[in-house]
Amino acid sequence: MLSNRDRATLFEIERGILIDDPEFVRSFQAAEDRISRDRGSQVYVMAIIVAAVLCVITLISGLPVTALALGGVAGLLVVLRRRRSRSPGDSTLE
Repeated sequence: MLSNRDRATLFEIERGILIDDPEFVRSFQAAEDRISRDRGSQVYVMAIIVAAVLCVITLISGLPVTALALGGVAGLLVVLRRRRSRSPGDSTLE
């Protein structure tokens, strides 16, 4: 934990960097956004895999309605992942 004096010093350093080189600060923000997007993508992939595996297990177990529902969930997750990965300014249809 930083003392109040250390926090004030850190704030002054951050403010100085922002004033001197705003592009440098933006590069960190862009990297943080990219990491956040990648992490979200990994969550979608894991959810799709889990839904697909459960779909196969329920189909083997003789529960076709449940398997169909889980397949639908997996398909919906694929569609949502594609929409999420598109850039905000992209208006093309896939």
